[in-house]
Amino acid sequence: MGSIPHLHLARYYYNADVYVQPFFTEAFALPVLEAMASGVSVVATRVGGIPEAAVNGKTGLLVESSNAIALTEAILHLLLNKEKIGKKK
Repeated sequence: MGSIPHLHLARYYYNADVYVQPFFTEAFALPVLEAMASGVSVVATRVGGIPEAAVNGKTGLLVESSNAIALTEAILHLLLNKEKIGKKK
């Protein structure tokens, strides 16, 4: 999708079922916090400030940054169990 103007971010978060941030490094967790504030379930990697912002199993699911299988399983888990974490649609 490329860069999205800040003015339009709320609409994208609102329409999302899951926000995925599969980074290998990340100093700040601002997008993760924005997604959680919008009620979107989060799947992110345990890097940088993300583990301090997201609580695994409560506000999202955290996986190791080099584990593509765990990332895939976490995304599928949230898509198949939307009532467990984040907003209900």
